[in-house]
Order: sequence, then C-alpha cells, then structure tokens
Amino acid sequence: DSVKTQMDVYNYMDYELLRIYLAATDWPSNNIKYWRPHDGSRKWRWILWDTEKSTGINPSSNTGVDHNTLNWATDHDIFSGSYATWATFLLRSLLANMDFKNDFIRHFANHINFTFCPIRMDSIINAFENRLTYEMPAHINKWQNTNDTISNWSVGYFHSLAEWNAEVDTVRM
Repeated sequence: DSVKTQMDVYNYMDYELLRIYLAATDWPSNNIKYWRPHDGSRKWRWILWDTEKSTGINPSSNTGVDHNTLNWATDHDIFSGSYATWATFLLRSLLANMDFKNDFIRHFANHINFTFCPIRMDSIINAFENRLTYEMPAHINKWQNTNDTISNWSVGYFHSLAEWNAEVDTVRM
C-alpha cells in the first residue's frame, strides 16, 4: 500500500512485462527512464524507449524467444561487473508481495493473450509498414552513404528497400 502511494504500479507492471516479453537484454540496468513532476504531485511512472535490440535487428543482440528474460529481470546475481543488483531490486522486492505477484501474473497473461496476440501484432506491423513504405525511398536516398556505426551495426540506415523489408520481416517474426 505504501508503494502504491509513490508509484503507478500498473504502469510499472506494463513497463516490466513489455521489456520481459520483448527479451530486452540491454536493460534493466541500462535504458531505464522514469519520471514524476518535481513537485511530487503525481506518482512515479516508467517510460519505454530504446527497444531496437529486442527486435532482433541488431545482429549482436542476445535476445529471442529462447532468452529467459523473466529470470534476467529478477535474478539478483545475473548482473556482474558493470551491472549492479539495484537494477532488479524493485521488481524482485515487489514480486515478494503475493498481491503484486498475482496481479503481475494476471496482467502479463492478459497482455500475452490479447495485446501481443500474433494476429493483432501483425496487423499493427502491417499498418506501420504501409504508412512508411512510400517514405522509405527518400529516407534510403538521404542516408545510404552515411558511415555512422555502432559496433559495426548501421545506426538506423537502410541501404535499400530490400534491406528495410528484411528488417520489417525480422520484427514481424
């Protein structure tokens, strides 16, 4: 009850379960953002951002359907070296509360069965693909000669429409 006065618990559940579902491995000790007004008039909320590693687009990513991201997000020993156990502390602590744990499981199951239903997700990907298809030739033309890379991975630049289509298919999988 005390935690509920400080944070939007369902927003936090949505944030955590989406990161887990997406198999985000450049999180939770990285790419985490949360906020509330400086005057404290509202509860803490989490912001989802920087999820491209989860899509499989980055060939060096350690993600996929076989990755046990729930364990990743809740194991206090999984992070070593530059990572700290603080990153999993909040979720681990909240899951120790049976009411939160049961709500989290129900909330997760609901999203798996409805929000992330493959038919629904395919229709959303298709809608975005259709909206962007006509813009991609200009985008490719503008950025195709850019040499900016991160770990030999082009930073959002596609060199052909075929390459972009292949990446959309990767996300679709």
